[in-house]
Formats: sequence, C-alpha cells, structure tokens
Amino acid sequence: MAVLTALCWAVLAIGLKLALHTFSSGSIVWMRLIFAFALLLVAFTWKRRHWLEILRHPPWRGVLAGALIAFNYFGFMKGIELTTASNAQILIQLAPLSFAVISIILYREHPTLFQVIGMLIALTGFGFFYWDQMLVSWDRLESFQIGNLWILGAAASWAGFALLQKELTKTYKPQQFNLLIYAVAALLLLPTATFSEMQNVSFLPWVLVLFLAVNTVIAYGALSEALTRIPASHVSMIIAVNPLLTLAIMTYLTRMNVGWIHGEPVGWRGLIGALLVVVGVILTVTGRPRFTRERS
Repeated sequence: MAVLTALCWAVLAIGLKLALHTFSSGSIVWMRLIFAFALLLVAFTWKRRHWLEILRHPPWRGVLAGALIAFNYFGFMKGIELTTASNAQILIQLAPLSFAVISIILYREHPTLFQVIGMLIALTGFGFFYWDQMLVSWDRLESFQIGNLWILGAAASWAGFALLQKELTKTYKPQQFNLLIYAVAALLLLPTATFSEMQNVSFLPWVLVLFLAVNTVIAYGALSEALTRIPASHVSMIIAVNPLLTLAIMTYLTRMNVGWIHGEPVGWRGLIGALLVVVGVILTVTGRPRFTRERS
C-alpha cells in the first residue's frame, strides 16, 4: 500500500503537467477535487452512509484543514505550471520536513541526532537542487522564482493540514475526513475554475482529469491502509522516495525527446541535491524524538 502511494504520487506531477496543455491550473485542481469528492460521495452513499454525517455537521478544524489543502493543491499546481514537475516534487519535500520541525517545537521534543543530521542533509540537498534549477532556468528566472514561492506556500499549508489531520483522524475515519476536505477545497477553489475551457474538449483530456482524481483517492486511501498495517516511520521512508521516481521518469522522457511533454533538464548538482533531499527527509521523519514532558 505504501509503494502504491509512492507510485501514485510519482506520476501525479507528470499527469498535472500534461493536463496544463488543455486546462488552466485552477480548472485542473477544481476538477480533480470535485471528481475525488464525487467518487467518495457515491461510494459512501452506497456503503457506510453514516459517514456522510460529517458533511452535515463539519468540525471547524476539518473546515480549516480543507482550506489549507485547497491552498496546498493550488499552490503545488501553480508551481508545476511555472517551473517543472521534477522541481515541484523535490521542493514540496519541504512539507514533511516542516511538519517534523513544527511537531518538535509544538510538542517540546528533543530532536534525535539522526533528525538533526537529516535536516542538515535535506537543507544541503535543497541548496544543490535549487542552484542547478536556477542555472537551467536562467532565461525565465522570474517565472521560476514565483513558481517556487507557490510551492513553498503549498508546503507550509500542508504542514498545517497534517497537524489538523493528525488530531481529527482520532475521531473520524481517514476517508471520511477526506470526503470533508475535498468538499471544502472544491467549494473554495470554485472561483479559480474556468468553465469555458471545459467545452468542446476531446476525450483524452477528460480521461487524464479522471485519472488525476482517481489517483488522489487511491493514493490517500492506500496511505491510510498502509498506516494501519506497518509503522508510520516505514511508510514515510517508502513514500519519501517518490520524488526520485518522478525525476527518473522525467529524465528518461527528456533523453528520449518525446513530443508530448517538455523536457526537464537536471544537471549533476540537481541529481545530487535530489538524492540528499530524499535521504535527509527520510532521516528526519523516521527519527524518534525524545520527549521533554508527557503529552496531555
């Protein structure tokens, strides 16, 4: 299940980049969320209808989580639009790194030596990768910088979302919680959708949009199932590898010079940086912090 999640997220960024050939960022994100919401709504109406109660009486923290995931999805999409799928996948790793740091501060934990080393390795990796991408994007540096700001915002909003999710999934089932956040996010992002783009569209773009929605449901569903079967540290270690899978796929497609997606050149600095980021994030999120006080 964890490997399935990693594979879904590895191809997700590439699918989002392809969808930009037909739709704008706002339309893609909104359709992805509304389709994902519809799939869960139909499934729960047929089975587990009592889970729909969360839509009638949504917890305020669930609504806030939905708002944060809306910004996360939109910011990540804008980052892909203005930079590259590989760049977005690497920089979004700031999300689990930020979550680990916030958790350490919030719960007054002492980070382990592995976590400190992991953070330093990850930060070094981000530096190498950013340096490489600046060199290959010099002719469109302003757009590249704006895209990276969107990704940083997406990472920060995901860290806040993860904190709320950690608490709410003690009361609600993970997919029940997902139903609420998809509904809230789709509602908030409705103004970003351009419905005129959805007219006279051929069959294949709609298949791609449906794939992106199904990808979302499967990835988070598989993640929830994985967390019930193996330790969270093992799950984190597996899914943290997904940026390298994206990078490998895009490197191959770039070398093959395919015509259906733009190439994404990555130099030796970027490859080293990406590897350091993944190793650093794995060390940080799988390290077991020591508590300074009992949790209430």
